[in-house]
Amino acid sequence: MKSEISKQFRKISRDFKGKVALMEKTPLEDLEKMVSEYYDEGITTFIRIEKNKNPDMTEKEILIEMYKLSEKLKGKKHIK
Repeated sequence: MKSEISKQFRKISRDFKGKVALMEKTPLEDLEKMVSEYYDEGITTFIRIEKNKNPDMTEKEILIEMYKLSEKLKGKKHIK
């Protein structure tokens, strides 16, 4: 049983090291584009879900509410 677990950990470790090595070889501009695409996809999905919940809200109102929630979760008390 321990040998199977250690094999799995070694496999995960090799996989992680490979991903880190690949990331180090990837140009910074490409990494920035990838992060931007993930970020944009997340915001688009959030807006779509909120639109389904509240069809009368505009995208601007949804983004303002998202910002307020984000700041509230960060612990900033000046946002109401």
